[in-house]
Amino acid sequence: MNFQTLKSKYTITVTATWLSFCLASPVMAEQTLQSPATEGQEFQQQIYTGTLDRVDAEQRQLVIDDELVEVSTVIKFNGANWSWERLASELDSGKRIKFELAPGSINSTPRIIAIDSEVD
Repeated sequence: MNFQTLKSKYTITVTATWLSFCLASPVMAEQTLQSPATEGQEFQQQIYTGTLDRVDAEQRQLVIDDELVEVSTVIKFNGANWSWERLASELDSGKRIKFELAPGSINSTPRIIAIDSEVD
């Protein structure tokens, strides 16, 4: 066996081991748009938690955990009704939020109707 063959086998073994750890290890994920926080009440109450990645004030859109969502014109923020224009200036990237989707919007582009910035 020459050095080149031994090096190739080592590289393949290390790569295969690394991939098996990456693919086989359990992943602990936050709730996503596909998994409602209230299990057993299928999409009756659509409340989720996530990290705000980006705020697009002009398009009324947020990116939460790499998912694009639309925002209603008037939205409930920490229990009070706010206009989108006022709310957009209050939201910061990197912030953890709890949010509620409009009923039926999970099958189309999700639309947020309420945000709570006080996440436990």
